[in-house]
Amino acid sequence: MKLGTNLLSLCKKRDLSIAKLSRMSGMPTQTLHGWTTGKAAAIGEGFMNFLNDIEHFDFKNEVMKKYCKLEIERCKSWLTSDSNGKIMIHFLGPEALRVAKNSQQLGASVFDLIPTIESFVQGSLVKHRNDAKILGYYQSLDEYIKRH
Repeated sequence: MKLGTNLLSLCKKRDLSIAKLSRMSGMPTQTLHGWTTGKAAAIGEGFMNFLNDIEHFDFKNEVMKKYCKLEIERCKSWLTSDSNGKIMIHFLGPEALRVAKNSQQLGASVFDLIPTIESFVQGSLVKHRNDAKILGYYQSLDEYIKRH
């Protein structure tokens, strides 16, 4: 996983432990450790509670109220429930596809990348067949891809 490799490399260059990075950033140690080991990222309960709180906040300013409502809808359009019930980024969802379609940065359509993603996931299912924890992440990702 590129994120995990990059994170570990940066920590090494800056002489940071995961625990120290956690204290400095406010990001839970378990989350940072998960990123370095390839754990699938799920959206935490705290973020969903934050969206709910803002959505139900009694704004006195109508412009701010409308702005927050639009931004919350935009955030939620990027989310979906995984097969295990956890909220995750919907990277094959309508909003992601709309953004990718309008972006020349990828150099390929998202639809062109799906076979590569599927192949990676299938290979990972075989590679991690004896590691129930990691296998579970790839099984969830495989189910997600098949649904979308």
